[in-house]
Amino acid sequence: LVMFVGIFTMFFSSVSALVEEDLKKVVALSTLSQMGFSMFTVGIGLSFVSFVHLLSHALFKSCLFMQVGYLIHCSLGQQDGRNYSNLGNLPFFVPLQLLVTLFCLCGLV
Repeated sequence: LVMFVGIFTMFFSSVSALVEEDLKKVVALSTLSQMGFSMFTVGIGLSFVSFVHLLSHALFKSCLFMQVGYLIHCSLGQQDGRNYSNLGNLPFFVPLQLLVTLFCLCGLV
């Protein structure tokens, strides 16, 4: 039962994140999808894998939440991701940090 709840959570939170425009909600729904994966691994009996995934995901996702919060702060509270094309005045390290964090979440680093 836990395995099926995890699969259901992964699928529907991912689909919801694809159509969402609010940047904070996209990050939150991707976290929900990862927690669904964690529940799936618990359901198939791999609780240690779930714990390691939880720790690594929490580390990189917390960095991503902070960076998205900074982007929202710099855009004067605008959370719609479609309107972030005019943020060219950000310091150089902010997009670089965002890129490194996203690569870490993808498992590329």
